[in-house]
Amino acid sequence: MFASLALLVASCATPPAEAPPQGDQRPVARAVLADTSPASGRPLFVGVGQRRHNREDEVEAALLHVADQVARYLSISAAYELGFDSNGRTTLVKENILTEWDPDLGLALADSFEIIDQSQDEEATYVIVTTDAVPPTPIPPLTTGGEEPPPWIDAPPRVEGFHTAVGVAHRRRLIRDSIDFADEDALKGIVLAQLATVETEDLIRSVEEGGTITSGGGSVRGTGTVTGFLVVGRWVSADRQYFYSLAAAPVR
Repeated sequence: MFASLALLVASCATPPAEAPPQGDQRPVARAVLADTSPASGRPLFVGVGQRRHNREDEVEAALLHVADQVARYLSISAAYELGFDSNGRTTLVKENILTEWDPDLGLALADSFEIIDQSQDEEATYVIVTTDAVPPTPIPPLTTGGEEPPPWIDAPPRVEGFHTAVGVAHRRRLIRDSIDFADEDALKGIVLAQLATVETEDLIRSVEEGGTITSGGGSVRGTGTVTGFLVVGRWVSADRQYFYSLAAAPVR
């Protein structure tokens, strides 16, 4: 009876003038789109606590998310390897970037976290946090917030004394994961900029030009520490399918 009634109502209703837009049309939390350029040298971090049965627990989860980013800001161990294998006709190039940081470094500073903004929607609770327990950063203000797609999506800005990179990730089920994957993609760009050597660039060029590499294989490796890695802006596509992160770190 109820199913028949529903069909009858649907058949009598006036059809919409046009099909509804595709994708997720829910508004993106303002914290995700916030300009997180440092405030007077103090770094800003966006933490996300996914929705829980007790919504008050989400703030603690968001602060744990911040702690991980603080640890990443303090020190990242990175390794880069570019390898190739050629049979004389085709060349396979493999690039591998590994990063690691100690979450305990951020957790030890949790008491110093200052929440300067907090919001909540149906998906999660969001906090924007700063702390004076970490070294300040001289990253200049970068205007990344707003309602329109920022220009850095197509090319990261040039900032004297800093490497910059843009990361992008396809949406995951959880918004926190979507943000983290975009951040990690940007981190790879920073690591590549810091650890890639002239030798590496020559290897890539010779592969691309079909020049000196004729057969065999080889690799170029680099290891180092990245400090001061900071995401200074994020963006989400209109259909919420792609997440972007703009990151910067001092040149070492």
